[in-house]
Amino acid sequence: MTHLKKLVLALLLIGVVTISGCVSIEEHVKVSSDGTIESMTLVLEMPRTVYSLMVQNTTTGTFCGDIRANITSDLKDKVTCEESFTGDNVTITIHAEHVKPKDNADFAKGIEIYKENGYLIFKDNTWHEESAKDQEDIKEYGSLVTIDYYLEMPGKIIDSNAHKVDGNKAEWHLDMYTASKTPIYAKSEIPNSSICGPGIIMALAVIPLLMMRRKRA
Repeated sequence: MTHLKKLVLALLLIGVVTISGCVSIEEHVKVSSDGTIESMTLVLEMPRTVYSLMVQNTTTGTFCGDIRANITSDLKDKVTCEESFTGDNVTITIHAEHVKPKDNADFAKGIEIYKENGYLIFKDNTWHEESAKDQEDIKEYGSLVTIDYYLEMPGKIIDSNAHKVDGNKAEWHLDMYTASKTPIYAKSEIPNSSICGPGIIMALAVIPLLMMRRKRA
C-alpha cells in the first residue's frame, strides 16, 4: 500500500503543479491490538481537470487501473479502488483491510506498528520525506494538497503528535508540506484480553449437564 500511496502522490503532484488544482486527501486507519491494520481507507477528491491530467501519465489510462497494476500479489484480495464522477469533481476511494505491515514488504516501507514496554506504537512515514531538500521542493506546492488523517488505536492514546486526541482516536489536519516534515505518530495502551466472554459461554453450556446429573442421582 505504501508504494501505492507514493504513486498517488506522484500523480497528484503532476496535476496540482501543472494547473494549480487543489486536492484533498482523507485517510482513516484502524489498528487492532495485535498490530494488524483492520482497515485503511484513502479518499481523494479533486477537480476533473486535475484527474484528467493525472491519467495522461498513467500506463493503464485510469487512476485505479494503475493502482491495481501495482498491487503486490498478496494484497490483490485486500485492496480495492473505485472512482466516481459528480459534475466537475472526481472522488477516488482506495480501501485495504486485514493487513499486518510487518508481514507485507510494501506496507512495512511506510507503516510501522510494534509493541514497546507494554504499549503499541504506530508510525506512518508515507507522506514524510526524510530529505530536507525534498521537503523544500514540496513547500512550493504543498499547500495545494490537504491531508486529514484519522487514526483509531485499540487502547487509549497516551502520546502522539496529533492535533486532537480523544481516548483511542486521534486526528491530524495537515497540508502536504507539513506532512512531509514529520511522520504520523501515536502510542497507545494495549487492552488486556479477557476470558470472561468465552468462560461465560462455557459455563452456560455446562450448567444444564450438571443439573441433569443431579436429577439422575
